[in-house]
Amino acid sequence: MIVVKVGGGAGMDYDAANDRFLFYHGAETGKVYAITPNATNTWSISVLATTGMPGLTPTSGSGVNKRFRYLPTLDGFVLMPRGASNLYFLRTR
Repeated sequence: MIVVKVGGGAGMDYDAANDRFLFYHGAETGKVYAITPNATNTWSISVLATTGMPGLTPTSGSGVNKRFRYLPTLDGFVLMPRGASNLYFLRTR
């Protein structure tokens, strides 16, 4: 069982190409979780193998506020953890 402590810096969006949700947890060293719906009441969750995802907590303390988004034309997610930070891209295909 994976336990996710939700705190500052979290963001989630739906990955339509892979029928799953990706959950970015900035406060936990930039981990990204894949949450896959299935036919039961218990969904599958796993940690994605990523490199270079920042473990930055947003300065506002209220989360990434729609700055972790799925971009279907690029088959991946874009992340902007803080208003003045670099953009990061996570390819999902």
